[in-house]
Amino acid sequence: MEPGFRLIDSGIVSGLHSQTVWHAIAEAMSPGDAPVLSILRPAEAYVSIGYHVPIETVDEEACGRRGYAIYRRRAGGGPVLCDPSQLFFQVVVPARDAPKRRDHAWARFLGPAVEAFRRLGVDAVLGPGNDVCANGLKVCGTGAAEIGDALVFVGNVIFDFDHQAMAAVLRLPSAEARGEVERLMRRFLVPLPLITGGPRSVDEATEALIEAYAAVFGPPRRDVPSADELRERERLDRLFVDPRWVRADRMTRRPSVKIRSGVGVVLVDDAVVSLVDGRIDRVLLGGGWVPAPGMRDELVRALEGLPLDRGSLDAAVRGALGSSVRGAELVDAIVRANTAWS
Repeated sequence: MEPGFRLIDSGIVSGLHSQTVWHAIAEAMSPGDAPVLSILRPAEAYVSIGYHVPIETVDEEACGRRGYAIYRRRAGGGPVLCDPSQLFFQVVVPARDAPKRRDHAWARFLGPAVEAFRRLGVDAVLGPGNDVCANGLKVCGTGAAEIGDALVFVGNVIFDFDHQAMAAVLRLPSAEARGEVERLMRRFLVPLPLITGGPRSVDEATEALIEAYAAVFGPPRRDVPSADELRERERLDRLFVDPRWVRADRMTRRPSVKIRSGVGVVLVDDAVVSLVDGRIDRVLLGGGWVPAPGMRDELVRALEGLPLDRGSLDAAVRGALGSSVRGAELVDAIVRANTAWS
């Protein structure tokens, strides 16, 4: 095996190929192959859903109205709006060459992405949940998958982001829930130019990624997909538009929307609870959840600003509602979400 890594810069490709190109590289990888850095941008917007996420997490009618296709990726995570204002990169390595501990693997293969953001003027760190963050703001969403003999680590450089469109394509129970998801996304998911205080080009970001990964893997060798990779891409092009793949039901939907590690919105019927870094940030309660306005107001006052330990939550809910099955359900949902997002 030659030293260094293969660099496959596909430029602008179709939305479908922006998913199937890197999946194909992984499917075709053999244990002795060199690492691959894949870089590309989609020509049009679409929605990508994680491998285990049910199709019900997205509003298919809203996607249809906007002309967004829905593709299911092999990597985990929730629904993501992908569009031409984002540069996507994928690091594909033989699984046998990766550290056995998953946290060490994340650090090794996404550490260079953190360095690339630093080269672009961002005080970036690999934060909890393996998001690339700067001063508590998410600047890059990440994911990982084991595909065949390969491990894949994915991320993006966001030059602009349509928070309203992202909130619109999620299946949410109310306008209040949608508004709260959009509010938190605007607060914590920030495009690169707003972090650096000025524009950055796709070419700058591409070169920063290449240089950062070269410092770890050795020199890049510019390449194009092999014949085996192209055959896999053709197969995956068919699979990724097959309704049986897109609509596969692998898990029960969880009543929450994660924005970044430690931040998200918990949904229990018409109760909307925003969590930010270990505390309740905001509570919105519909009339169907607690009919009496005075009781709703009391519960909101008791919960907002509260730390997310079960004892504090139970005491606040009991103080406002007394013994309540629905109150216990709300506490359980908050605790589960906070644990999952930590």
